[in-house]
This record gives sequence, structure tokens and C-alpha cells, in this order.
Amino acid sequence: ANSDAWILWKANYFPFWTALVDGISHPIVHVAPNFMAVKVDSGQHIIHFQYTNPVSQKIGMIFALLLFCTLIFWNTQRFRIDDKMA
Repeated sequence: ANSDAWILWKANYFPFWTALVDGISHPIVHVAPNFMAVKVDSGQHIIHFQYTNPVSQKIGMIFALLLFCTLIFWNTQRFRIDDKMA
């Protein structure tokens, strides 16, 4: 950039986004429904946007996967018992 500028990133904004400019954390500004921006000084920069899933989402996914596997196991066992009774 020849002068101070805003770098726009077209992605849905969520609080779990982080931005690094030249390896230093910078605040992200939510500028529109599908845009995030980071302010940079003049010069060349390496900008890295990263989304990290929250721990609660990871725990919820594990719980849902275990529940799904339990339901499949329960249904297969139920059909085996029904076949033996027939």
C-alpha cells in the first residue's frame, strides 16, 4: 500500500476470526454482512486471516457423533432381536 489502507476479506464475520499482519495480531473490523477489514500502514505486508472453532463447538460435535453412533448401534441390535423372534 502506498499509504495507510484497509484490507478487506470477503467472508462471514464471526468472533472466532483472528488476523495477523506481519505476524502481529490486529483487530478485525466488521464492515458489512460479508466483509471484514484490517487496517495496515503503508508498505508491504503479509496478512493472515484464521478461523478457529471454539471448544464448545468441538465438544458438541463429539457429543453428536457419539449419539449418532449409539443410535445406529441400538437400531442394528433391535433388528437382530426382531429377526430372532420371527
